[in-house]
Amino acid sequence: MAESGLRKLERNHPTCSPVAEDVRLGLLANIVSFHLRRAQSASSQAFARRLDHMDVSPSWFAVLALIGENPGITQTALSRANSRDKSGLTPILDELERRVFVTRERLPGDRRSYSLNLTQTGVKLLDGLMEHARAQERELEQIIGLGRKADLICTLQHIATALLPTQVGTPAEAVGWACSSADIAQIVRPRSST
Repeated sequence: MAESGLRKLERNHPTCSPVAEDVRLGLLANIVSFHLRRAQSASSQAFARRLDHMDVSPSWFAVLALIGENPGITQTALSRANSRDKSGLTPILDELERRVFVTRERLPGDRRSYSLNLTQTGVKLLDGLMEHARAQERELEQIIGLGRKADLICTLQHIATALLPTQVGTPAEAVGWACSSADIAQIVRPRSST
């Protein structure tokens, strides 16, 4: 009986594409988190394939991009902006510093905080990674549709904001948050060439 109920749910709410041949999704067919994770995993794997010839980790891209856009950012602020736990971020920063892509300097007056900056080598690496990221972005735009990109980004930001209320203040602020195409242009602005 339960199995027939799951099949009925899948028929009434089919996914756009199957996960794998002969695999029924059941309740997962309508679970947003499941599809977000699959999309993120597929996107990450595609980006990793683009970087296969480089001796870098795909997880470095967002870290380098955020530091490049925010010179002097603290590790705590970087952790929040990247939605990555500080314990997961520290090994990445250790490796980036070891390979002379990033510098960490203690902040005067706060012995526990560090200021993060890109080195010239880090800027060059980021520029190379940006080319691959732009190529992947063009591919994603073809999949999503250019006209739907801003709405998708807005929805994803709304989810992140609503589920991580400490970044906004209170859940009520997150639920009332709205964005438009104009907001996206501000949020997703290209890295300045200066």
